[in-house]
Amino acid sequence: MCGRFVFLSDRDREDILTQMPPSLAQAPGTEQLETRRGDIYPSQKAPVFVETDHGPEMAMLKWGYENPFKPKQLLINARADTAADKRMFKDDFRQRRCLIPATGFYEWDPEKRQFVFNGPEDLLYLGGLWQPDRKTGDDRFVILTKDPDETVSRVHNRMPVLIPADRTAEWLADPVSASPLIGDYSVPLHSELAAGQQSFL
Repeated sequence: MCGRFVFLSDRDREDILTQMPPSLAQAPGTEQLETRRGDIYPSQKAPVFVETDHGPEMAMLKWGYENPFKPKQLLINARADTAADKRMFKDDFRQRRCLIPATGFYEWDPEKRQFVFNGPEDLLYLGGLWQPDRKTGDDRFVILTKDPDETVSRVHNRMPVLIPADRTAEWLADPVSASPLIGDYSVPLHSELAAGQQSFL
């Protein structure tokens, strides 16, 4: 699973925008990049790219779907290999894929040590799904997960779907291209033990 990620850290908005593909950097809503820095936890809002009739747009979405079976427990991840077929996620997979920009994500090993994973570039793009919440007005997203690559497998048995920066437009707009991108492992990762985080908080 992916239970926490970090967004932007100490970088400013303009620095981050220069590292994004033009279609994302020029998207409406990117002024919201200034509203969140540091670690993102489930139930918090985060800046997320969604596809609209006019192209990509950034919106502030809440992390976690309401769980119809356990109302007090959010669904924060969806298995990428089954999302297209599960009733709860299949419409979102076909129509409402999203990108969650992050500077890293966390996983914990069986000893509950926390590791942070980063890419060769300053930004990673986590593949996710989103859905409108007409009851509260807070649209929500989940992060898609899959079998880990060699780096993550040393720590955990799942990892987020990572979309290469040059394929982000396909992920958002093209449902035919989206499915193969789930199996893309071309974004290399490196990991380190998170400073001062030896166990669950």
